[in-house]
Amino acid sequence: MLPILAIIAYNIRQVYIDELTTGLLTFSIALIIVSIFICNPLADKLNVQAVLKTAYRKGMNKKFGGPYTVTITEETLEVQTKESNRCWRWEELLKADDDEFYIYIYVTKDSSLMIPKFQNDLTFEEQKDFNRILTNTFNLKA
Repeated sequence: MLPILAIIAYNIRQVYIDELTTGLLTFSIALIIVSIFICNPLADKLNVQAVLKTAYRKGMNKKFGGPYTVTITEETLEVQTKESNRCWRWEELLKADDDEFYIYIYVTKDSSLMIPKFQNDLTFEEQKDFNRILTNTFNLKA
């Protein structure tokens, strides 16, 4: 948003001193459009990460997205909610990403699972198995 405001302010200044040309105006509009495509996704990503970090610190992530159960086996990843049960084979999953607190497993093009890295309800062996599956499948560590 800041680059767009800077470009608009510069154009207002040029109008004020009567030096705004058609070429400068066209270039400025093109620059604003490019800035929108570059800055908006980056700002959205930073905003989501900040909200998630705040939610994790304040403990607001309990039952995030409704009550659900994730079952992880050697072959599949199963998610059970009130509405549905979904099961994916590890080979079918698109990719995974992680940040400081969560692992994001992209199950379709438009949706992902958000699994906390630090889970108190897992035993040491379950956590070790989960790490091994993530490392083998996506080259990630929980």
